[in-house]
Amino acid sequence: MRLVDTLCLAVGAGLGSMVRYAVALRAPSREDLPRGAVATTAVNVTASLLIGMMLHWFVTGGLAQPLYALVGMGFAGSLGSWSPLAVGCAELVHRREWTLLATYLGGNVLGGVLAATLGWAVAGAA
Repeated sequence: MRLVDTLCLAVGAGLGSMVRYAVALRAPSREDLPRGAVATTAVNVTASLLIGMMLHWFVTGGLAQPLYALVGMGFAGSLGSWSPLAVGCAELVHRREWTLLATYLGGNVLGGVLAATLGWAVAGAA
């Protein structure tokens, strides 16, 4: 990896993690959900959408490597919060909230896949 790509990746990751933190502070919460579940789902689906778009543009030659490192891997990669998802799921397993677990996990995983697919399609249509 070139130095410029590494720097772009680092800057993007720093920005993405700051946005993720800001969303976590401001997102609504529900007592029946794990702490931060709404924020986690929002950032995971948004990050998946961005990565889908960036990946399409990158593989089709419409996006330079440094910009892909900055926005795709750096910003969107750090915006997504898969570790809090795992902790939230573990909490729901501990509470034996199977329906809520399936909804939370499915919303993040399926929502992320659908968002990435949508991002790819939107980028292809642009």
